[in-house]
Amino acid sequence: MPIFKIQHVTKYEYDRLIRKAMNEIKIFPIVSDDLEVIQHDLVITGNPEVQLFTDYWGNPSGSFNVMPLIWNLLSTAG
Repeated sequence: MPIFKIQHVTKYEYDRLIRKAMNEIKIFPIVSDDLEVIQHDLVITGNPEVQLFTDYWGNPSGSFNVMPLIWNLLSTAG
């Protein structure tokens, strides 16, 4: 079976300090007999707590809020 390394980066840059950044994230590998996930990491600026849930279509999802004042927000999944 071939091995792939996939990395996704989302970056927001704001023109002023923001006080709150509510986000929903859908960067999770699916569970499938055709796919073996060796490793999955999710890194978000400020290391907020991610509330995990399953969306309407059965996909793994998460939501998080960044509360301190920030200029940018970076999330990396891979």
